[in-house]
Amino acid sequence: MLKENNDYFILRKYFGSGVPVTGSVKYKVEFNSNYQITFSEIIDTDKIDLMKSNEKFILCVEDNGLALYLNRLKIVIIERYLDK
Repeated sequence: MLKENNDYFILRKYFGSGVPVTGSVKYKVEFNSNYQITFSEIIDTDKIDLMKSNEKFILCVEDNGLALYLNRLKIVIIERYLDK
């Protein structure tokens, strides 16, 4: 999350094959509560075709940790710990 003046933003990076980052999108953050934020309004992007995106993200704190929803579908996050 980025903070600029009194506003907060999410920077989403698109990773490519053989190149570290192929593009990025900056979303404005809306605070719904102490436990939930949403972001869907695109503020800036370096790829013109991403400006028309209809994605709505919800990031919230749930009983078992953080949860991320994209257009009301929960993104499954699996934590893996590698033994060294």
